[in-house]
Amino acid sequence: MPVSDPSHFLVVKVDPDIVDMVDDFLENQRREVLKLRTALATDQWQTVRRIGNGLKGIGGMYGFSWITEAGRVIEQGDPSEIPVLAQQLEGYLQEVRYEAGDWG
Repeated sequence: MPVSDPSHFLVVKVDPDIVDMVDDFLENQRREVLKLRTALATDQWQTVRRIGNGLKGIGGMYGFSWITEAGRVIEQGDPSEIPVLAQQLEGYLQEVRYEAGDWG
């Protein structure tokens, strides 16, 4: 299950009503990636899938479609692909920028 190139999603338009919550959202997602890496290192696949499910659900709520896509692949993907995707997700969360705007 391939995931799109994250570099195409580095500027995200977010709903002006929630723009003040996005920094906290992104910080929470960074913590989730750390949990994901720990779960991968200890072969806790149920935890890996749960984290993927959470990413899949929350990303779109904030307008971050790549996080949703990555979460879907983590939840349903080949376990051999997930460590690379976790690394991409970590890089994405460091690089992504957002601005208030029409995202609907």
